[in-house]
Amino acid sequence: MKFSFLRGLIVTALLGVMSLNVFAVEEITINQLREEVLDENIDIKIQYEKYYQAQQNIGVKLGEFLPNLNIQLIYFNSTYGVLYSVVPTPSNWFNYQASKELAIAEKYITESIKLNILRDLTNTYISIKHQELMMASMKKEEASLQDAYARAQALETVGMGSSSNTFTALRSLLQHQNDILALETVIAAHKEALAISLNRHPSEEIELADFDAQSIADIPATVEQAIDMALINSPELKANFFMQQAAQYMTRSARWSFVSFSGIGFGYPATVAIENSKLREIQLEGQKLENQIANQLDLAYFKINNLDQRVDTQNEILIAANNELQRVSELYELGQATLAELITAQNSALSEERRLATLKMEKEIQINEVKRLIGTNASGSEVSADEMNSIELIANTSSSFRSKKVTVNLSIPANISTKVASVKYSGDIFDYRFDNSSGNYSLYKKVKGLSGEQVIVATITFIDGQTLQIEKVIIL
Repeated sequence: MKFSFLRGLIVTALLGVMSLNVFAVEEITINQLREEVLDENIDIKIQYEKYYQAQQNIGVKLGEFLPNLNIQLIYFNSTYGVLYSVVPTPSNWFNYQASKELAIAEKYITESIKLNILRDLTNTYISIKHQELMMASMKKEEASLQDAYARAQALETVGMGSSSNTFTALRSLLQHQNDILALETVIAAHKEALAISLNRHPSEEIELADFDAQSIADIPATVEQAIDMALINSPELKANFFMQQAAQYMTRSARWSFVSFSGIGFGYPATVAIENSKLREIQLEGQKLENQIANQLDLAYFKINNLDQRVDTQNEILIAANNELQRVSELYELGQATLAELITAQNSALSEERRLATLKMEKEIQINEVKRLIGTNASGSEVSADEMNSIELIANTSSSFRSKKVTVNLSIPANISTKVASVKYSGDIFDYRFDNSSGNYSLYKKVKGLSGEQVIVATITFIDGQTLQIEKVIIL
Protein backbone atom coordinates (compact mmCIF):
# COMPACT_ATOMS: atom_id res chain seq x y z
CA MET A 1 0.00 0.00 0.00
CA LYS A 2 2.80 2.37 0.98
CA PHE A 3 4.63 1.44 -2.21
CA SER A 4 1.60 2.27 -4.36
CA PHE A 5 1.17 5.59 -2.55
CA LEU A 6 4.84 6.53 -3.06
CA ARG A 7 4.72 5.49 -6.68
CA GLY A 8 1.68 7.70 -7.16
CA LEU A 9 3.52 10.66 -5.65
CA ILE A 10 6.51 10.10 -7.93
CA VAL A 11 4.31 9.88 -11.03
CA THR A 12 2.42 13.02 -10.00
CA ALA A 13 5.69 14.88 -9.45
CA LEU A 14 7.06 13.80 -12.83
CA LEU A 15 3.87 14.88 -14.58
CA GLY A 16 4.10 18.23 -12.81
CA VAL A 17 7.67 18.74 -14.00
CA MET A 18 6.74 17.71 -17.55
CA SER A 19 3.80 20.08 -17.59
CA LEU A 20 6.00 22.91 -16.38
CA ASN A 21 8.40 22.22 -19.25
CA VAL A 22 5.58 22.06 -21.78
CA PHE A 23 3.86 25.27 -20.71
CA ALA A 24 6.89 27.28 -19.62
CA VAL A 25 7.40 30.37 -21.76
CA GLU A 26 10.91 31.71 -22.04
CA GLU A 27 11.31 35.46 -21.81
CA ILE A 28 14.15 36.80 -23.90
CA THR A 29 15.57 40.32 -24.16
CA ILE A 30 16.75 42.02 -27.34
CA ASN A 31 20.38 41.77 -26.19
CA GLN A 32 20.06 38.02 -25.51
CA LEU A 33 18.46 37.60 -28.91
CA ARG A 34 21.28 39.43 -30.68
CA GLU A 35 23.93 37.41 -28.86
CA GLU A 36 22.23 34.11 -29.67
CA VAL A 37 21.76 34.86 -33.37
CA LEU A 38 25.34 36.10 -33.77
CA ASP A 39 27.06 33.55 -31.59
CA GLU A 40 30.77 33.48 -32.40
CA ASN A 41 30.65 29.72 -32.88
CA ILE A 42 28.33 29.87 -35.88
CA ASP A 43 29.26 30.39 -39.49
CA ILE A 44 27.97 33.89 -40.22
CA LYS A 45 27.57 33.06 -43.91
CA ILE A 46 25.23 30.18 -43.12
CA GLN A 47 23.41 32.31 -40.55
CA TYR A 48 23.01 35.03 -43.17
CA GLU A 49 21.26 32.68 -45.59
CA LYS A 50 19.09 31.31 -42.79
CA TYR A 51 18.08 34.76 -41.63
CA TYR A 52 17.34 35.84 -45.18
CA GLN A 53 15.05 32.86 -45.68
CA ALA A 54 13.28 33.63 -42.41
CA GLN A 55 12.60 37.19 -43.59
CA GLN A 56 11.33 35.90 -46.93
CA ASN A 57 8.93 33.57 -45.11
CA ILE A 58 7.37 36.53 -43.35
CA GLY A 59 6.54 38.14 -46.67
CA VAL A 60 5.03 34.92 -48.05
CA LYS A 61 2.87 34.29 -44.98
CA LEU A 62 1.61 37.87 -44.76
CA GLY A 63 1.01 38.31 -48.48
CA GLU A 64 -2.73 37.76 -48.25
CA PHE A 65 -3.11 40.21 -45.37
CA LEU A 66 -0.80 43.08 -46.37
CA PRO A 67 -3.16 44.67 -48.95
CA ASN A 68 -5.98 44.88 -46.41
CA LEU A 69 -4.38 45.47 -43.02
CA ASN A 70 -4.37 48.97 -41.58
CA ILE A 71 -0.82 50.40 -41.50
CA GLN A 72 -1.39 51.03 -37.79
CA LEU A 73 -1.56 47.31 -37.21
CA ILE A 74 1.54 46.19 -39.09
CA TYR A 75 4.84 47.73 -39.96
CA PHE A 76 6.65 45.22 -42.14
CA ASN A 77 10.17 46.56 -41.78
CA SER A 78 11.69 44.28 -44.40
CA THR A 79 10.00 46.40 -47.07
CA TYR A 80 11.46 49.65 -45.76
CA GLY A 81 15.22 49.04 -45.93
CA VAL A 82 17.45 52.09 -45.58
CA LEU A 83 20.81 50.61 -46.50
CA TYR A 84 21.72 47.04 -47.30
CA SER A 85 25.32 46.05 -47.71
CA VAL A 86 27.27 45.69 -50.88
CA VAL A 87 28.07 42.04 -50.32
CA PRO A 88 28.75 38.93 -52.36
CA THR A 89 25.85 36.54 -52.67
CA PRO A 90 26.18 33.40 -50.53
CA SER A 91 26.12 31.26 -53.67
CA ASN A 92 29.15 33.16 -54.98
CA TRP A 93 30.85 33.68 -51.64
CA PHE A 94 34.24 35.31 -51.61
CA ASN A 95 36.68 33.50 -53.87
CA TYR A 96 40.03 35.13 -53.36
CA GLN A 97 43.49 33.95 -54.32
CA ALA A 98 46.88 35.05 -53.02
CA SER A 99 45.64 38.38 -51.69
CA LYS A 100 45.98 39.65 -48.15
CA GLU A 101 43.77 42.60 -49.05
CA LEU A 102 40.84 40.46 -50.19
CA ALA A 103 41.09 38.42 -47.02
CA ILE A 104 40.73 41.64 -45.03
CA ALA A 105 37.88 42.78 -47.31
CA GLU A 106 36.09 39.53 -46.52
CA LYS A 107 36.41 40.32 -42.83
CA TYR A 108 34.60 43.62 -43.36
CA ILE A 109 31.96 41.99 -45.54
CA THR A 110 31.26 39.57 -42.69
CA GLU A 111 31.05 42.58 -40.37
CA SER A 112 28.52 44.28 -42.64
CA ILE A 113 26.38 41.14 -42.70
CA LYS A 114 26.40 41.05 -38.90
CA LEU A 115 25.29 44.68 -38.80
CA ASN A 116 22.48 43.91 -41.26
CA ILE A 117 21.25 41.01 -39.17
CA LEU A 118 21.41 43.10 -36.00
CA ARG A 119 19.52 45.93 -37.68
CA ASP A 120 16.75 43.72 -39.07
CA LEU A 121 16.57 41.65 -35.90
CA THR A 122 16.04 44.78 -33.82
CA ASN A 123 13.43 46.09 -36.28
CA THR A 124 11.57 42.77 -36.08
CA TYR A 125 11.70 42.90 -32.28
CA ILE A 126 10.34 46.47 -32.27
CA SER A 127 7.61 45.49 -34.73
CA ILE A 128 6.46 42.53 -32.63
CA LYS A 129 6.30 44.63 -29.46
CA HIS A 130 4.32 47.27 -31.37
CA GLN A 131 1.94 44.64 -32.77
CA GLU A 132 1.38 43.23 -29.28
CA LEU A 133 0.49 46.75 -28.13
CA MET A 134 -1.92 47.06 -31.04
CA MET A 135 -3.45 43.72 -30.08
CA ALA A 136 -4.15 44.87 -26.51
CA SER A 137 -5.83 48.03 -27.84
CA MET A 138 -7.89 46.08 -30.36
CA LYS A 139 -9.08 43.71 -27.64
CA LYS A 140 -10.39 46.74 -25.72
CA GLU A 141 -12.19 47.94 -28.84
CA GLU A 142 -13.61 44.45 -29.37
CA ALA A 143 -15.25 44.63 -25.95
CA SER A 144 -16.85 47.97 -26.89
CA LEU A 145 -18.15 46.56 -30.16
CA GLN A 146 -19.57 43.52 -28.35
CA ASP A 147 -21.41 45.89 -25.99
CA ALA A 148 -22.77 47.81 -29.00
CA TYR A 149 -24.00 44.63 -30.63
CA ALA A 150 -25.64 43.42 -27.43
CA ARG A 151 -27.28 46.82 -26.99
CA ALA A 152 -28.59 46.75 -30.60
CA GLN A 153 -30.06 43.28 -30.06
CA ALA A 154 -31.75 44.37 -26.84
CA LEU A 155 -33.23 47.50 -28.45
CA GLU A 156 -34.51 45.46 -31.41
CA THR A 157 -36.13 42.97 -29.03
CA VAL A 158 -38.13 45.67 -27.22
CA GLY A 159 -39.08 47.38 -30.46
CA MET A 160 -36.85 50.43 -30.02
CA GLY A 161 -34.23 49.40 -32.55
CA SER A 162 -34.09 47.89 -36.02
CA SER A 163 -32.65 44.83 -37.73
CA SER A 164 -30.52 47.16 -39.85
CA ASN A 165 -28.85 48.65 -36.77
CA THR A 166 -28.31 45.19 -35.33
CA PHE A 167 -26.73 43.98 -38.58
CA THR A 168 -24.47 47.05 -38.76
CA ALA A 169 -23.26 46.47 -35.19
CA LEU A 170 -22.65 42.76 -35.89
CA ARG A 171 -20.77 43.49 -39.10
CA SER A 172 -18.51 46.02 -37.33
CA LEU A 173 -17.78 43.47 -34.61
CA LEU A 174 -17.03 40.63 -37.04
CA GLN A 175 -14.82 42.83 -39.23
CA HIS A 176 -12.88 43.91 -36.16
CA GLN A 177 -12.51 40.31 -34.97
CA ASN A 178 -11.24 39.40 -38.43
CA ASP A 179 -8.57 42.13 -38.11
CA ILE A 180 -7.58 40.66 -34.74
CA LEU A 181 -7.15 37.21 -36.31
CA ALA A 182 -5.07 38.71 -39.12
CA LEU A 183 -2.89 40.56 -36.62
CA GLU A 184 -2.39 37.31 -34.69
CA THR A 185 -1.07 35.79 -37.93
CA VAL A 186 1.27 38.75 -38.39
CA ILE A 187 2.70 38.33 -34.88
CA ALA A 188 3.01 34.56 -35.32
CA ALA A 189 4.88 34.98 -38.64
CA HIS A 190 7.38 37.40 -37.11
CA LYS A 191 7.92 35.16 -34.10
CA GLU A 192 8.42 32.18 -36.42
CA ALA A 193 11.16 34.14 -38.21
CA LEU A 194 12.85 34.73 -34.86
CA ALA A 195 12.54 31.05 -34.00
CA ILE A 196 14.17 30.08 -37.30
CA SER A 197 16.98 32.57 -36.67
CA LEU A 198 17.49 31.10 -33.21
CA ASN A 199 17.27 27.46 -34.33
CA ARG A 200 14.32 27.06 -31.97
CA HIS A 201 11.61 24.43 -32.31
CA PRO A 202 8.12 25.87 -32.98
CA SER A 203 6.90 24.39 -29.68
CA GLU A 204 9.39 26.55 -27.75
CA GLU A 205 7.28 29.62 -27.19
CA ILE A 206 9.22 32.86 -26.83
CA GLU A 207 8.02 35.84 -24.83
CA LEU A 208 9.82 39.04 -25.78
CA ALA A 209 10.80 41.27 -22.91
CA ASP A 210 9.83 44.93 -23.01
CA PHE A 211 11.87 47.04 -25.40
CA ASP A 212 13.40 50.13 -23.84
CA ALA A 213 12.80 53.17 -26.01
CA GLN A 214 15.89 54.38 -27.82
CA SER A 215 17.02 57.93 -27.31
CA ILE A 216 17.97 60.58 -29.83
CA ALA A 217 21.05 60.98 -27.65
CA ASP A 218 22.18 57.57 -28.95
CA ILE A 219 22.86 59.05 -32.39
CA PRO A 220 24.80 62.14 -33.53
CA ALA A 221 23.01 65.47 -33.05
CA THR A 222 23.29 66.49 -36.71
CA VAL A 223 23.23 64.68 -40.02
CA GLU A 224 26.65 66.14 -40.85
CA GLN A 225 28.16 64.50 -37.77
CA ALA A 226 26.40 61.24 -38.62
CA ILE A 227 27.78 61.24 -42.17
CA ASP A 228 31.32 61.84 -40.90
CA MET A 229 30.97 58.95 -38.45
CA ALA A 230 29.44 56.65 -41.07
CA LEU A 231 32.22 57.26 -43.58
CA ILE A 232 34.76 56.33 -40.89
CA ASN A 233 32.97 53.24 -39.56
CA SER A 234 31.34 51.79 -42.68
CA PRO A 235 32.56 48.19 -43.16
CA GLU A 236 31.40 48.38 -46.79
CA LEU A 237 33.72 51.32 -47.47
CA LYS A 238 36.59 49.57 -45.70
CA ALA A 239 35.98 46.45 -47.79
CA ASN A 240 35.94 48.61 -50.92
CA PHE A 241 39.23 50.24 -49.86
CA PHE A 242 40.96 46.86 -49.59
CA MET A 243 39.47 45.79 -52.89
CA GLN A 244 41.16 48.84 -54.39
CA GLN A 245 44.41 47.81 -52.71
CA ALA A 246 44.03 44.31 -54.12
CA ALA A 247 43.33 45.63 -57.61
CA GLN A 248 46.64 47.49 -57.55
CA TYR A 249 48.76 44.55 -56.49
CA MET A 250 47.03 41.35 -57.59
CA THR A 251 48.35 39.47 -60.58
CA ARG A 252 45.66 36.80 -60.53
CA SER A 253 41.95 37.45 -60.91
CA ALA A 254 39.37 36.91 -58.20
CA ARG A 255 35.63 37.22 -58.40
CA TRP A 256 33.52 39.69 -56.50
CA SER A 257 29.87 40.63 -56.71
CA PHE A 258 28.38 44.04 -56.20
CA VAL A 259 24.82 43.64 -55.00
CA SER A 260 21.94 46.08 -55.17
CA PHE A 261 20.56 48.04 -52.24
CA SER A 262 17.08 46.55 -52.59
CA GLY A 263 17.39 43.40 -50.52
CA ILE A 264 19.22 41.65 -47.73
CA GLY A 265 22.10 40.88 -50.01
CA PHE A 266 20.31 39.34 -52.97
CA GLY A 267 19.84 41.76 -55.81
CA TYR A 268 21.25 41.90 -59.28
CA PRO A 269 24.90 40.78 -59.12
CA ALA A 270 27.31 42.47 -61.51
CA THR A 271 30.41 40.34 -61.30
CA VAL A 272 33.78 41.97 -61.86
CA ALA A 273 37.27 40.56 -61.97
CA ILE A 274 39.67 42.22 -59.58
CA GLU A 275 42.79 43.18 -61.43
CA ASN A 276 44.62 46.35 -62.37
CA SER A 277 42.23 47.18 -65.18
CA LYS A 278 39.28 47.15 -62.74
CA LEU A 279 40.74 49.56 -60.18
CA ARG A 280 38.82 52.56 -61.52
CA GLU A 281 35.57 50.60 -61.51
CA ILE A 282 36.04 49.67 -57.86
CA GLN A 283 36.93 53.25 -56.97
CA LEU A 284 33.75 54.51 -58.62
CA GLU A 285 31.74 51.90 -56.72
CA GLY A 286 33.24 53.24 -53.49
CA GLN A 287 32.34 56.82 -54.41
CA LYS A 288 28.79 55.76 -55.19
CA LEU A 289 28.58 53.98 -51.84
CA GLU A 290 29.75 57.10 -50.00
CA ASN A 291 27.07 59.12 -51.78
CA GLN A 292 24.38 56.57 -50.95
CA ILE A 293 25.33 56.50 -47.27
CA ALA A 294 25.22 60.31 -47.08
CA ASN A 295 21.85 60.50 -48.84
CA GLN A 296 20.30 57.71 -46.81
CA LEU A 297 21.40 59.37 -43.58
CA ASP A 298 20.01 62.69 -44.73
CA LEU A 299 16.68 60.99 -45.44
CA ALA A 300 16.68 59.14 -42.11
CA TYR A 301 17.28 62.36 -40.15
CA PHE A 302 14.54 64.11 -42.13
CA LYS A 303 12.13 61.29 -41.24
CA ILE A 304 13.07 61.45 -37.55
CA ASN A 305 12.47 65.20 -37.43
CA ASN A 306 9.22 64.77 -39.33
CA LEU A 307 8.08 62.02 -36.95
CA ASP A 308 8.87 64.22 -33.94
CA GLN A 309 6.47 66.85 -35.31
CA ARG A 310 3.82 64.24 -36.12
CA VAL A 311 4.10 62.76 -32.61
CA ASP A 312 3.52 66.22 -31.10
CA THR A 313 0.47 66.75 -33.32
CA GLN A 314 -0.87 63.27 -32.59
CA ASN A 315 -0.51 63.90 -28.85
CA GLU A 316 -2.80 66.92 -29.24
CA ILE A 317 -5.29 64.85 -31.26
CA LEU A 318 -5.27 62.15 -28.59
CA ILE A 319 -5.88 64.72 -25.84
CA ALA A 320 -8.86 66.05 -27.81
CA ALA A 321 -10.20 62.49 -28.35
CA ASN A 322 -9.89 61.70 -24.63
CA ASN A 323 -11.63 64.98 -23.74
CA GLU A 324 -14.45 64.08 -26.11
CA LEU A 325 -14.65 60.61 -24.55
CA GLN A 326 -14.91 62.14 -21.08
CA ARG A 327 -17.65 64.53 -22.25
CA VAL A 328 -19.70 61.75 -23.88
CA SER A 329 -19.18 59.49 -20.82
CA GLU A 330 -20.61 62.19 -18.55
CA LEU A 331 -23.57 62.71 -20.89
CA TYR A 332 -24.15 58.96 -21.01
CA GLU A 333 -24.26 58.79 -17.20
CA LEU A 334 -26.89 61.53 -17.27
CA GLY A 335 -28.88 59.68 -19.93
CA GLN A 336 -28.20 62.36 -22.54
CA ALA A 337 -26.00 60.22 -24.83
CA THR A 338 -26.59 56.80 -26.30
CA LEU A 339 -24.45 53.72 -25.79
CA ALA A 340 -23.56 53.84 -29.49
CA GLU A 341 -22.22 57.39 -29.09
CA LEU A 342 -20.20 56.32 -26.05
CA ILE A 343 -18.73 53.34 -27.88
CA THR A 344 -17.88 55.53 -30.91
CA ALA A 345 -16.03 57.95 -28.62
CA GLN A 346 -14.21 55.07 -26.89
CA ASN A 347 -13.15 53.53 -30.19
CA SER A 348 -12.04 56.91 -31.53
CA ALA A 349 -9.78 57.44 -28.50
CA LEU A 350 -8.33 53.93 -28.86
CA SER A 351 -7.73 54.50 -32.58
CA GLU A 352 -5.84 57.76 -31.92
CA GLU A 353 -3.85 55.98 -29.21
CA ARG A 354 -2.80 53.36 -31.75
CA ARG A 355 -1.79 56.02 -34.26
CA LEU A 356 0.46 57.62 -31.64
CA ALA A 357 2.04 54.25 -30.79
CA THR A 358 2.67 53.60 -34.49
CA LEU A 359 4.42 56.94 -34.97
CA LYS A 360 6.63 56.27 -31.96
CA MET A 361 7.46 52.81 -33.31
CA GLU A 362 8.38 54.25 -36.72
CA LYS A 363 10.74 56.67 -34.97
CA GLU A 364 12.35 53.76 -33.09
CA ILE A 365 12.99 51.98 -36.40
CA GLN A 366 14.46 55.12 -37.98
CA ILE A 367 16.84 55.56 -35.02
CA ASN A 368 17.85 51.94 -35.46
CA GLU A 369 18.48 52.54 -39.17
CA VAL A 370 20.75 55.48 -38.33
CA LYS A 371 22.67 53.29 -35.88
CA ARG A 372 23.23 50.77 -38.66
CA LEU A 373 24.44 53.42 -41.08
CA ILE A 374 26.89 55.00 -38.64
CA GLY A 375 28.19 51.58 -37.58
CA THR A 376 27.26 51.89 -33.90
CA ASN A 377 27.51 48.13 -33.42
CA ALA A 378 30.61 47.64 -35.54
CA SER A 379 33.33 45.67 -33.80
CA GLY A 380 36.96 46.66 -33.65
CA SER A 381 38.51 50.07 -33.21
CA GLU A 382 40.78 52.40 -35.11
CA VAL A 383 44.50 52.65 -34.52
CA SER A 384 44.91 55.68 -32.29
CA ALA A 385 47.09 58.70 -33.04
CA ASP A 386 49.38 57.76 -30.14
CA GLU A 387 49.83 54.27 -31.57
CA MET A 388 50.70 55.69 -34.97
CA ASN A 389 53.20 58.11 -33.45
CA SER A 390 54.99 55.17 -31.80
CA ILE A 391 55.97 53.74 -35.21
CA GLU A 392 59.42 54.71 -36.40
CA LEU A 393 61.06 54.49 -39.82
CA ILE A 394 64.71 53.47 -39.55
CA ALA A 395 67.16 54.05 -42.42
CA ASN A 396 70.88 53.30 -42.51
CA THR A 397 73.56 53.66 -45.17
CA SER A 398 76.87 51.94 -45.69
CA SER A 399 79.48 52.25 -48.45
CA SER A 400 81.64 49.79 -50.28
CA PHE A 401 84.25 50.26 -53.02
CA ARG A 402 81.75 50.17 -55.90
CA SER A 403 78.35 51.01 -54.43
CA LYS A 404 76.37 52.21 -51.47
CA LYS A 405 73.89 50.14 -49.52
CA VAL A 406 70.68 51.59 -48.02
CA THR A 407 68.75 49.55 -45.42
CA VAL A 408 65.27 50.42 -44.16
CA ASN A 409 63.07 48.92 -41.48
CA LEU A 410 60.12 49.82 -39.29
CA SER A 411 60.05 49.78 -35.52
CA ILE A 412 56.45 48.80 -34.68
CA PRO A 413 55.31 47.97 -31.12
CA ALA A 414 54.01 44.41 -30.74
CA ASN A 415 50.49 45.54 -29.82
CA ILE A 416 50.19 47.36 -33.16
CA SER A 417 51.95 44.91 -35.47
CA THR A 418 48.86 42.69 -35.73
CA LYS A 419 46.87 45.69 -36.97
CA VAL A 420 49.14 46.23 -39.98
CA ALA A 421 47.87 45.03 -43.36
CA SER A 422 50.77 46.07 -45.58
CA VAL A 423 53.80 48.33 -45.89
CA LYS A 424 55.01 49.98 -49.08
CA TYR A 425 58.40 51.67 -49.44
CA SER A 426 58.69 54.34 -52.11
CA GLY A 427 60.52 57.59 -52.81
CA ASP A 428 63.85 58.13 -54.53
CA ILE A 429 65.34 54.72 -53.77
CA PHE A 430 62.74 52.05 -53.09
CA ASP A 431 59.62 50.72 -54.79
CA TYR A 432 58.64 47.62 -52.88
CA ARG A 433 55.63 46.39 -50.93
CA PHE A 434 55.25 43.89 -48.03
CA ASP A 435 52.04 42.34 -46.81
CA ASN A 436 51.86 41.53 -43.13
CA SER A 437 52.72 37.86 -43.36
CA SER A 438 55.77 37.74 -41.11
CA GLY A 439 55.98 41.17 -39.51
CA ASN A 440 59.45 41.63 -41.00
CA TYR A 441 59.72 44.88 -42.98
CA SER A 442 63.48 45.05 -43.40
CA LEU A 443 64.67 45.87 -46.90
CA TYR A 444 67.95 46.88 -48.46
CA LYS A 445 69.13 48.03 -51.87
CA LYS A 446 72.52 48.69 -53.43
CA VAL A 447 72.54 52.04 -55.23
CA LYS A 448 74.89 53.58 -57.75
CA GLY A 449 75.05 57.06 -59.17
CA LEU A 450 72.99 58.70 -56.41
CA SER A 451 74.29 61.35 -54.06
CA GLY A 452 73.00 64.12 -51.81
CA GLU A 453 69.55 64.15 -50.18
CA GLN A 454 67.33 61.17 -50.95
CA VAL A 455 63.74 60.70 -49.75
CA ILE A 456 62.43 57.41 -48.38
CA VAL A 457 58.67 57.03 -47.80
CA ALA A 458 56.98 54.23 -45.86
CA THR A 459 53.20 53.92 -46.36
CA ILE A 460 51.61 51.70 -43.73
CA THR A 461 48.08 50.41 -44.29
CA PHE A 462 46.19 49.14 -41.24
CA ILE A 463 43.46 46.53 -41.27
CA ASP A 464 40.90 49.17 -40.23
CA GLY A 465 41.52 51.01 -43.50
CA GLN A 466 43.64 53.82 -42.07
CA THR A 467 46.98 54.68 -43.63
CA LEU A 468 50.10 56.26 -42.19
CA GLN A 469 52.87 57.80 -44.27
CA ILE A 470 56.32 58.35 -42.75
CA GLU A 471 58.99 60.22 -44.67
CA LYS A 472 62.70 60.29 -44.01
CA VAL A 473 65.56 62.08 -45.75
CA ILE A 474 69.00 60.48 -45.92
CA ILE A 475 72.32 61.82 -47.28
CA LEU A 476 74.28 59.68 -49.69
